[in-house]
Amino acid sequence: MGISRIKILICLLITLSVLSNNGTLARTHYHKKPNRSNNKKGSNKGEGRGLVSDPPPPPPDSGTVPSDSPPPPPDSGTVPSDPADPIDPNSGPCVFDVRSYGAVGDGSTDDTEAFRSAWKAACAVESAVLLVPSEGNFMITSTTFSGPCRPGLVFQVMHSCSSCSCLSNFL
Repeated sequence: MGISRIKILICLLITLSVLSNNGTLARTHYHKKPNRSNNKKGSNKGEGRGLVSDPPPPPPDSGTVPSDSPPPPPDSGTVPSDPADPIDPNSGPCVFDVRSYGAVGDGSTDDTEAFRSAWKAACAVESAVLLVPSEGNFMITSTTFSGPCRPGLVFQVMHSCSSCSCLSNFL
């Protein structure tokens, strides 16, 4: 009889220990209580700085009014003829048109090498745009464009690129 009471006591202790954690296995997280000195009614304006409810101070009046007119749009027809020329870093993004590197865009000529050359040149320039224009259908084989490249590179496809459906190009 003594052994059965011990078994019952052990089962009861196991059951109580399982139920005592309230069904959660997560850690309890204690939060600090807020400092009550910042919550006093009628407190001075200088007290309690840094609260989320405080509005940011207004910027100092500089006497200049920003213009409401947007800057003129960039000339979209400008394409560098020779990417090796020195580039003014303040002139904005440098556009690399794949046609400038020999891409034909007739839908049957392989333009892969022109794309790779344009990618290599654009990859070396910060904030470059590699442009595939909407005029034409450019045919490329399976290729991977990899870096490392300078920051801000954009590959902008304006129309369509096709790949040859022949399996020999992919094997």
